[in-house]
Amino acid sequence: MTEYEPAIPEFAGWTQEQREEEARRLYALAGYSEEQPLRVEIRYNTSENHKKVALAIASMWKQVL
Repeated sequence: MTEYEPAIPEFAGWTQEQREEEARRLYALAGYSEEQPLRVEIRYNTSENHKKVALAIASMWKQVL
């Protein structure tokens, strides 16, 4: 498509550190903390690759938040 310009979100230019800082800020703003953690259930099919992705997500969230 000519003349189409996709929207580029502000965070597209952020460093990983900036993204993680914003994630922590939003997490706290939503009322979550170590004492009041967010509980998430991730369902995935039995594919080993999907399991690896789910474990990676859980690990990253645990490290950052």
